[in-house]
Amino acid sequence: MNMKPMDDLPKLSAPAHRALAAAGVTKLKHLTRHTEAEVAKWHGIGPSSLKPLRAAMTGVGLSYKGEDRQVTQPVHPLVLQLRFTRSEFLRSVRGVSEDDARQRVMPMNSLSWNVGHLAWQEQRYFLSFAQGQTPLPEINEAFAFGCPASTPALKDMLKAWRTITRAADPWLDLVSSDTLESHVMQNGKPVRQFGALLQRLIYHYWYHTGENMAIRQMLGHQRLGVFVGNIDDEAPYQREDSGT
Repeated sequence: MNMKPMDDLPKLSAPAHRALAAAGVTKLKHLTRHTEAEVAKWHGIGPSSLKPLRAAMTGVGLSYKGEDRQVTQPVHPLVLQLRFTRSEFLRSVRGVSEDDARQRVMPMNSLSWNVGHLAWQEQRYFLSFAQGQTPLPEINEAFAFGCPASTPALKDMLKAWRTITRAADPWLDLVSSDTLESHVMQNGKPVRQFGALLQRLIYHYWYHTGENMAIRQMLGHQRLGVFVGNIDDEAPYQREDSGT
């Protein structure tokens, strides 16, 4: 089977490819000479180009100049799927007002509660279970499974979600198939497999992404996004042994 070289540029628009070529960027590794802010200023490069460039770089362990997170191995394919899923979940609440985010369409929770709930699960799996850290214990107290419904501010929930996912990402960058086959230990006994937890979180994100879109339809929102998004460019299938 012909495999795409790891430093190949992703498929972009013709103007974007011309802009990269004009800057001497013909491989992903050439982008490490520049900051993302510099690249964003190049004529022909827009948000629709920056996102697949970022995803492609992350997938082969590269980062822009000046970024403190350097990865020396390819990111595991399941982690790439998680990151695409996260971006789709955020898309499901993009542009929502604070008032609408706090409304409840019974019997569902509010949009803002759903963000806090996924922040809780990320923290539980990748910080508490994986690293023994719980940077935002208040998220556990208010948004764990079984917690009562509430209507928090969306901006606060997004801030908490970003704090937790950024703290989880360095651990996720180094996850291997061996890691995913290992277990959470409690009282010296294996109880939960990390790979199963990662899959559960991905599926949980999609469940609430669908719920968020149903809530928005019932709130009368127009011109809603179409899901699933650009998975072909942003999170295409990869053999699992490419991230071992």
